[in-house]
Amino acid sequence: MAVKVQVRVTQMCAERLRGGHMWVYRNEIAHMDPGCQDGGLVRVSDPKGHFLATGYLNTRSSIPVRILSFAEKELDHDFIAERIEKALSQRLNWGYSRVGSFRVVHSEGDFLPGLIIDKYEDSAVFQLLTLWMERQRDTVISTITEVLNPRILVERSDVSVREKEGLPLRKAILTGNNPRKIISLDGLNFEIDLLEGQKTGFYLDVQRIRQDLGPYVKERNVLDCFSYSGAFSVYAIQAGARHVLAVEETTLGADFLNKNIELNGCRGKIEALKADAFEILREHTRNKRKYGCVILDPPSFAKSVREKAGALKGYREIALRGIMLLEEGGCLIMTSCSQHISLKDLKESVRMAQKDAGAYLKVLDIQGQAPDHPVLLGHPETEYLTCLILERRRV
Repeated sequence: MAVKVQVRVTQMCAERLRGGHMWVYRNEIAHMDPGCQDGGLVRVSDPKGHFLATGYLNTRSSIPVRILSFAEKELDHDFIAERIEKALSQRLNWGYSRVGSFRVVHSEGDFLPGLIIDKYEDSAVFQLLTLWMERQRDTVISTITEVLNPRILVERSDVSVREKEGLPLRKAILTGNNPRKIISLDGLNFEIDLLEGQKTGFYLDVQRIRQDLGPYVKERNVLDCFSYSGAFSVYAIQAGARHVLAVEETTLGADFLNKNIELNGCRGKIEALKADAFEILREHTRNKRKYGCVILDPPSFAKSVREKAGALKGYREIALRGIMLLEEGGCLIMTSCSQHISLKDLKESVRMAQKDAGAYLKVLDIQGQAPDHPVLLGHPETEYLTCLILERRRV
């Protein structure tokens, strides 16, 4: 993997890379050597030719260079395996269990841009998001097999970002057969589908938020919108909620929701409703329903910068309905899982909703993604999940 060809970037880009950012945008490339090839490694340098980093190239992408290393050294064939092993070792040091479920590799967050690996007990799922990482597919598979020894191995390279890289979508079971399985988390059981489920089968990134529900749901009636497989609802009952209304629109999600209610003995405590969450929020507002806690954990409203304005309107809309449904002293738990929506953006949307509702909210907590989805200080795009926990107060 000796790197000989060079990409020179603008001074502004060079300064950003020196601060730890891992992307070079198209308009930041000042010069490319004739030998540069899509899917190959490149030496990234500043305008004077001084080394900045080693990255990989794909001129079809809006991010044509992604950084792999800031050290000036050759990247040998063991590079990917060493990075995967280090990422796993870190999770184990942080307290994750080798027999548990967690994200093993979080793309740029683990200095392996374009690679996601999630572990679900004795099974593993991986995603290859970029052209260079696609070319390392055999190495990725052999390393996962060696390091995790999964009974079931599934590839979920079926996300739209691959199309921007000029790659086809692909998903397959590589080892084992049945991709449906039951995993255990904190004494609770959840049926997931590694091949067809959302993301790689389960939302691991909000796990810490679920674990901290107790003070906000105990002895309260809860509305859980965009419930998907019902994890927030089940955790709420475990934390002492009196009753939960779980709303999920998709057929697959509603199926998992009902099964997970049964698996955890929550029939009668959780009511599953297959419906559009926006409509239910509006209907319950008209009917002046009240809840002690409203959980709003929607899918990403902004998958690109162009969608940001519309997304902010969506967050403001659901926040307004959620606030109006809160009893005095009730809690609103609201998440955003888009890297294009900052904490400041989400706060402002909720602040405007608070004004529209004629209410007053106190911030009880602000949370982000779980530690197995690490954030790089110099690469803010790795911080994509924001959660506001607020209390409605009379002033």
